[in-house]
Amino acid sequence: MIRVFFKRIFYYWNVLSVDIVCGSVASAWFASFILHTKMRIAFWFLLPAAVWVIYSADHLVDGWKLREKSENQRHTFHYKNRIFLSIATLLTAIVCFVCGILFLREWVWIVALIIGSFVFLHVVFAYLQVSFFWKECSVAILYTAGVWFGPILLTENTFAETWIPCSLFFIAALCNSFVNSYMEREIDRKENAESILKRISPNTLKKSVYTLVAIGMGLNLFWIGKNQGSILPEFLFLSLGYWIPTQILLFENSFQKHQLYRIFGEGYFLLACVPVTVRLSFPF
Repeated sequence: MIRVFFKRIFYYWNVLSVDIVCGSVASAWFASFILHTKMRIAFWFLLPAAVWVIYSADHLVDGWKLREKSENQRHTFHYKNRIFLSIATLLTAIVCFVCGILFLREWVWIVALIIGSFVFLHVVFAYLQVSFFWKECSVAILYTAGVWFGPILLTENTFAETWIPCSLFFIAALCNSFVNSYMEREIDRKENAESILKRISPNTLKKSVYTLVAIGMGLNLFWIGKNQGSILPEFLFLSLGYWIPTQILLFENSFQKHQLYRIFGEGYFLLACVPVTVRLSFPF
């Protein structure tokens, strides 16, 4: 009974993108802490709401396009509940728009609107399956931009102090996006979904992830060396973002079971709160 209950909870946690929403908040807290910025309370409500709207809209579009033919449980769930979820998504989007104007700083709101415009293009290009469009790269860029743009706009840190951790986070997000496509290649093939694997082979994609991991770890080591080891919690968190994709690819059969690659890959971003908590609990 308990097992069924938790299995059901995890199902909704997954199909409603709650894991991604919570991960975005934890990641934004990490970015804000790293860049020494204090975001308004409204930001912490509007960010998860906006992320949920974006992912729900994307799943609704895919669900409408594929209907009962979908092999993806998120798309199937959104199609079956399309009326309720469409209304909920639209109302949440309106609330985000109005509250953003009322409660966010003007330049933060303007940049959020610009990012929102690119998100709209992302959904349209994915639906139309534009040949030059690489969805995985777009997802990583937009996710990183959504999480980091607020703290970056308000930080007084230097450019060098800002771009290194932001770049490290982006590389981790890109690795995760590539790994998801690699692990779901059969589902995407059956659905004829937009994927980078329409342009390159699975083996090439694996090599790309390993290359990104090497670049990320190299930059991460440079960053901790530059700070003389004072950023150990942040270093370990970002290192984990490169270690997890590597392990998933090395042991893909094990991670394929029960979508463990999703649990570990997307659950990683929830761990962004750990280095912040360590810093606040044990200042050093």
